[in-house]
Amino acid sequence: MKKTAKFLWCVVFVVTLGVVGALIADMQYLQENVVRLHVRANSDSAEDQLEKLAVRDELLSYLSMPATEFKTAQDAKAYLQENLHEYEDRINSYLLEQGSSHQAKLIMRREAFDTRNYESFRLPAGIYDSLVVQIGSGVGQNWWCVVFPSLCLQDFYTAAAAVDMDTDMQNTLTGGNGYQVRFFLLECLGKLENFFYKS
Repeated sequence: MKKTAKFLWCVVFVVTLGVVGALIADMQYLQENVVRLHVRANSDSAEDQLEKLAVRDELLSYLSMPATEFKTAQDAKAYLQENLHEYEDRINSYLLEQGSSHQAKLIMRREAFDTRNYESFRLPAGIYDSLVVQIGSGVGQNWWCVVFPSLCLQDFYTAAAAVDMDTDMQNTLTGGNGYQVRFFLLECLGKLENFFYKS
């Protein structure tokens, strides 16, 4: 009886290690292959929220052509870092033309994100490389999307195919049958990572 119990505990332990290892690999895959976009409004006033959306649209219009050329997240990050000041100048010129008194600051950095639901997919919580656009004080409600793959500019499946995202990961992010538990576990892992990152 004791031998059977020990054997069962060993099996549970090995399976648990395998599951945790697979989840960590999935999270690393997402963090290495996704570049987020985070636009922070000056405030929650209706005017500042409209301004945030206008700045978003302006930035996405600049990125629409280059984004089609990115083959990897590293390409996207290198391009954004190289052109950060140019885009910041363009956004600030646009704000000035619109009569705004605000200035925008563009920054590339790693950020802790909560789970985000988009129209056709979800991204689990976790630490991601991000292009941050802070307008004015940047304390208003935010707008989030994904620069790479170019999910702000393409539908999910087109963007996923462009970067060879495997079917299992696509199903995990779109809530395919049988993949909800996998997403939930990734979400828990990301929340745990965020907790330690923010501490």
